[in-house]
Amino acid sequence: MEHFYENIPGWFSYDYLYKDAVERAEDNALFVEIGSFKGRSSAYMCVEIANSGKKIQFDCVDPQKLLGHYAQSAEEQPDVFEGYNSESFHRRLEPAKGLYRLVEKTSVDAVSEYKDRSIDFLMIDGDHSYEAVKNDIVNFLPKMKVGGVIVGDDAFVPEIQQAAKDALAGTELEVNFIHGIHFWIEITE
Repeated sequence: MEHFYENIPGWFSYDYLYKDAVERAEDNALFVEIGSFKGRSSAYMCVEIANSGKKIQFDCVDPQKLLGHYAQSAEEQPDVFEGYNSESFHRRLEPAKGLYRLVEKTSVDAVSEYKDRSIDFLMIDGDHSYEAVKNDIVNFLPKMKVGGVIVGDDAFVPEIQQAAKDALAGTELEVNFIHGIHFWIEITE
């Protein structure tokens, strides 16, 4: 399947993280993306999964509503958020139909859908506030398999770096920062 993510508006700088996740994955893996916005990164992951031939469940967790920092940004740049809704999301990802599941919830509400030790790969790119990033890591840590990976975007923002560090306080886990842009947490316990 040919990549089509370039035709979808939005931001996406972690193709290498998604490619690595698919390469590492075994059949029946579970991947979760927090913050799918209009589907640019989601489309990339769907094509990587399809081309791998592996059976990977890929959940896109996004409320598809203007909440938090998106609501503020939408006032300043309404054109950027035009078409930010589930109907448009599915239309943009039509070539990847059946390769993803859109979970129209905030990450706080979606976490209860996952069993402990069930997730192999988690991307955090939703609400970028300190509290939200920290809560996403803390809330989803029990849901991660040993050997799984949590990654996150925009780690050049000091609050995001601090949130990732503080979320791991009291654990044996470490956060690494990649290219000053992304964070990486490998689940070892």
